[in-house]
Amino acid sequence: MDIVISGTSDKPIYQQLFEQISAQIIKGQLERTGFIVTMVGKGCFVARLTAVDLSGKRTEMALDKLKKDIEYYKTLGLDMEELIELIRLYYD
Repeated sequence: MDIVISGTSDKPIYQQLFEQISAQIIKGQLERTGFIVTMVGKGCFVARLTAVDLSGKRTEMALDKLKKDIEYYKTLGLDMEELIELIRLYYD
């Protein structure tokens, strides 16, 4: 579930966000991840999530992205120490 914002697009940022979030809703991605709920005959609504739920979702999303990224860094030949050093360098 990625949202890509282009600074060089002719479309304003709000329109890029609208189009991509709308597409994710139509594809059912936001419902599968628990961010929206669908009520038959009423529509789609933002799910009511507790602080614990949000923390869990944040961790889950970060881990999913990390898994994909780490595989890429491995193909570049970076070991864990090199990757951690790069993260420390650019985190702030």
